[in-house]
Amino acid sequence: MRYNNKKHTAAALLMSLALSAHAQSPAQHEPPRSHKILETVLVVAQKKEQSIQDVPISISVIGEEFIENWSITDLNTAVMYTPNVKIADAGYFILPRIRGFGTDQNNKAFEPPSGVAIDGIPYTRLEYFTSALFDIDRMEVYRGPQGTAFGKNTTAGLIHLITKSPTSEFSGRLDVQSGDFDRRRVEAAIGGPLIDDVLNFRVAVLKDERSGFVDNTAGVSLETAPRYGRGSDKNAMRIKLELPNLLGSSLLLSAEKIDLDVTGAGLELFNVSDSMKQALLRYDPATDFVRANYRNTINEADYRYINIETYNAEWKYELGAWQLTGIAGYSLLDGAAALDTDVGPAPAIAAEDSDTSPTHTAEFRIESPEFNGLLGLDNVFGLPLGQQSSGLFGLYYQKREINGDGIVYRFGSSYLDLFMAGNFDNPNSRTPEALAQLTGASVPAATTLLELSSTDSRYSEEVTQDFDQLAEAEAAFAQVQWQLTDSWGLEYGIRYSDESKSASFNQFYSSPPPRVILPVFGVDEYQQQLSRSEINIAHRLALNFEPSDDIGIFLHVARGFRSGGYNAFSFRGELDELQYEPESATDLGLDIKTTLLDGRMRLNVSLFKLDVDDFQVLVGVANERGFGVGSNKVENAARARSQGIEGDLTWLVTDWFTLFATLGVNDTKYLSFTNNSCFPDNQNTDGDDDPRCDATGKPFPLTPEYTGTMLGMATIPLSASGLVMQVGGGFDYQSEQYTSTSLDERYKQDSVTRWRASLGIGNIFQGWSLRLQGENLTNERVTVRQGQILKGSAVEGIDAPRTLYATFHYDF
Repeated sequence: MRYNNKKHTAAALLMSLALSAHAQSPAQHEPPRSHKILETVLVVAQKKEQSIQDVPISISVIGEEFIENWSITDLNTAVMYTPNVKIADAGYFILPRIRGFGTDQNNKAFEPPSGVAIDGIPYTRLEYFTSALFDIDRMEVYRGPQGTAFGKNTTAGLIHLITKSPTSEFSGRLDVQSGDFDRRRVEAAIGGPLIDDVLNFRVAVLKDERSGFVDNTAGVSLETAPRYGRGSDKNAMRIKLELPNLLGSSLLLSAEKIDLDVTGAGLELFNVSDSMKQALLRYDPATDFVRANYRNTINEADYRYINIETYNAEWKYELGAWQLTGIAGYSLLDGAAALDTDVGPAPAIAAEDSDTSPTHTAEFRIESPEFNGLLGLDNVFGLPLGQQSSGLFGLYYQKREINGDGIVYRFGSSYLDLFMAGNFDNPNSRTPEALAQLTGASVPAATTLLELSSTDSRYSEEVTQDFDQLAEAEAAFAQVQWQLTDSWGLEYGIRYSDESKSASFNQFYSSPPPRVILPVFGVDEYQQQLSRSEINIAHRLALNFEPSDDIGIFLHVARGFRSGGYNAFSFRGELDELQYEPESATDLGLDIKTTLLDGRMRLNVSLFKLDVDDFQVLVGVANERGFGVGSNKVENAARARSQGIEGDLTWLVTDWFTLFATLGVNDTKYLSFTNNSCFPDNQNTDGDDDPRCDATGKPFPLTPEYTGTMLGMATIPLSASGLVMQVGGGFDYQSEQYTSTSLDERYKQDSVTRWRASLGIGNIFQGWSLRLQGENLTNERVTVRQGQILKGSAVEGIDAPRTLYATFHYDF
């Protein structure tokens, strides 16, 4: 239910419904009332405000009303209702994907092809995908390369969050939620004029706590580990000030602070061998081995802490008919994380990390007025140059830093116990000769390792990976819209980018001698200083056909790039593991946008083919020593393709019932990728001499071929005083998908349908509503991702179970 500053509209709807519900006598004739129509949706996908129906890209918008009606509070839930977009948020792991292209690990230096922007400023760190979703005006999702508008590193698309700005009218809102897993959420905002016609303000705050749904069964091994996994505590505040008439210009200032504390990745062990079970039970008799029961057994710290402070300024000035816009932003990401890497009760492998990442951004744009012909040129040699045109030109600069405090990995002697258990059915076969053969160590060294494992299970050694990076990007861009006739038009965009990166690596042993475990398992000391620079030119061309205000057909081709870079996680100093090359993308799309049924229905459908050359893929580097976590590299898959259909429908079936639906068809394929990682216990499945697995012809991981959603919401008047009842429900569906990056046939998520429902009551004149809502009502188990740390077991993270909660909302 949405009431803020729209009570007159709601009142008209109520009176219309009341009149139809209580028939008038024949003598009382009222003129027929026109039906409701869908509001125009405005977006800024091309750096200026346009109707979504006029933008020649595949785009979806989740607006304030939708967010409020369905109580959407995080980004991974919001993107479920945009086709072919997915964010797998598993606590420690944040995995965004658009059209299947994404990232599979939290490598801080790896810039995802699915970007995120907040109020016009793009960010490359994955932590920004967890930004608190509060006081949002809308979320715009652009699919396909966005290089000409938002720069490099958006080869798959971009999620753009636009927060609410001050207005000259006083208003406010309060949203309170309470429910399962100790859900306690309060969001409040207030704004209006501080000084009439001089200074407007808006202040928004958020407090969101949830205890987590994965129960840690650890008994004797429970030390610094969290009691529950997948919990979170978000605290946020945003202040915006607007000077609408500052010497003939306008200035918008904003300051935001977000604190996010995520408790535990919530990973669970499954497919555990008998010998591995026996080994783990020695460390904790309460160890849980049941798959997908929302229980795990870990003994180490497991968390992710994110603090983001952002300060932005946006200046606008009208110079005659020209529009000048300047944006400046500074954001500081301060993060820390810890992971019980072995996902068990033994003190085997643990990791801790912290860093700061400041980002400085500046952009200046000039938007022209409408010119006759082509930018003021009416004809050439008597040939007319269309009706009118306009242009947008800009300069862009961004400086991004990663200042690492060092990733500390701790390897305990108990790792050897688990290593042997994972390699032998009988744990009693842990002989020095067998260990020496597997690890390449000498028999005396192997004997020393076994003695440490058997006599001191708390013994550990540490290695620190210190990584720092500086990236600077400069760009110039231009976009031209050219209306040839009443129905036909052309759009062209170009962006010249110059980006440089420099990185320093320093891996060193950070525990005192003796150092027995680290050298044997291939963890070396090394230092490197690397730098690189790239120049790219991205293009975008669209042919537009709009025979009427209600239909538009757009054919476009776009070219995008993602820069090469460095691998922040590598246990070896080899260049092929420390750096990777750029990728390029070509997107061909046909977008059909329609408004039907006299304004009651909006149906948009896009057909696309997105080809990526030298696709950057994070892969694990497994070896005979059994260790793969953190030892990863970025491979450039030769070619990859995603093609399919994206559609969304909004339909005002009646004045009181709205239907919303989406459909995604995404046929993904590695056209050439011979060097993918294998599941550690299933090496070289393709039978050739290369120990890596050939993924050519296979689909992308974590990418269902078919996805769809449908939601219906009925708003039924109960009285002429403004009391209404709201009833809604629907589902989201995804087909089968691989859940491991190795694309192992044993690890897939079956097709699944999740249902949700909402039942509420409210008063449209008084501005309040109370709703009872439920998600995943049939309690489906949905895998987020799967992998293997040690042979003899697998690990997985799963989405939340059935969740019920109540929401109170008040607008004033």
